[in-house]
Amino acid sequence: MQFDHARGFTPLRHYLYLHRCLRARTATALDFWDLLLARADPSTGLSGLHIGRDVTASRILSRPTFYKLMHQAEASGLIRRWQGDALADGPGHGEYLVELTPWPPEQAFCKPLAYVREKWLQAVRGLAAKQVLNLFHLILTQDPLCSADGSPRLFVSDLRRASGSVLGQALSHHALRAALANLAELGLVTAHESGGLRRYALNSGAFDTRAPSREEIAAEVARLAGLKPDKDAPWIRLLADFVEIGGHRLREIPAIYRHLLSMHPLIATERDLEALRANLRQRIPWRSTAYRVVLDDFVRERRSVRQVQQVRSQRVRLRFGAHSIVGETLQWERDRWQGPVSAMLRYEVQRTRPAHPDAGEGDEVWPQIFLWRQGSMIPLEVPLTGSGLSAQRLRRLDLTRWLRGLTPGEPVSLAAALPRPATGVCIQAVVSLGVRV
Repeated sequence: MQFDHARGFTPLRHYLYLHRCLRARTATALDFWDLLLARADPSTGLSGLHIGRDVTASRILSRPTFYKLMHQAEASGLIRRWQGDALADGPGHGEYLVELTPWPPEQAFCKPLAYVREKWLQAVRGLAAKQVLNLFHLILTQDPLCSADGSPRLFVSDLRRASGSVLGQALSHHALRAALANLAELGLVTAHESGGLRRYALNSGAFDTRAPSREEIAAEVARLAGLKPDKDAPWIRLLADFVEIGGHRLREIPAIYRHLLSMHPLIATERDLEALRANLRQRIPWRSTAYRVVLDDFVRERRSVRQVQQVRSQRVRLRFGAHSIVGETLQWERDRWQGPVSAMLRYEVQRTRPAHPDAGEGDEVWPQIFLWRQGSMIPLEVPLTGSGLSAQRLRRLDLTRWLRGLTPGEPVSLAAALPRPATGVCIQAVVSLGVRV
């Protein structure tokens, strides 16, 4: 199959993807073929990749992974090293030039060059999502009634049948729905409902725009987790990695953030967060990047190499009623421990809605949080005003500096204050101590 100029498939906008490359079993292998085929010369079958500029700079393929996949492709006879004189000077420094065999391809379909150029290759994460995109482009190329700007609307069952015949193994309905939800969140697939049935279509025009940059992802991560870029940069970097590298959706960020906070004090300091980022990057592409698996493995490795501090936690519930100040004494187990090495407060502010649907909610206020110790009331959080208090928001405060030298029997209290009495406002909190024993 060659380019169909009448239908808008041209070498300036598309590249040929070979049918024999569809059955790659890892997302990294599919990325390898996209990188290689997008740079192939349609007339000669020669493809050149610069190791630094095109491979490692993409942050998808490491140099060892690239050479491993290249060796596997050579061993299978799909490519061979360039040995002719098509280039006057031969490959330059860092250039890896290969010839795809056989060429021209007898079976191929068109994919937009923007998929690689506009960084969508990095934005689409996961094997199933990449396979679904390939199926859409394959069907689009084969359907004579479709142009490059249109796409047939397919049911999940249609995609499952296509995956069985093309990939050799039918994708499960669960994997297809998860992949389609991921692609829809990126705007690459649109859903159409009619008569209670949902069909999906490829949004070909979306590839002409730039994929979300890391800065845009980090800004959205900070908003979803309620983090501040100036104070919480290490947390934002880690959560952005779970999206950009781990393949998680943005809507999963609050759950990942909660899980991270629940692992205090094993994951508490900036050094811990950077170590976890390095661990996540090293897992690509051969180990699972599901956040629960990553975190559990990370904690298990830490516990195997060093003695971990024990954790003392206490749940606190502060409910405002007739008083504008509420508090509760923190009491940990009176066993032996030498003192806290880290301390963290995690809390949510909740506000119940009025019982009558027509009743006004009044002005929303954010409570001021205090820590009482040794006769002093220490302010911990600046109160906020405005909208948004109705929704639950998880917030994190580092108490380590305020609880240094704490002994098991020393009285400490957590308090909160509102500028005026208000009913229906409640603070759910957990105070965690990482202690030496």
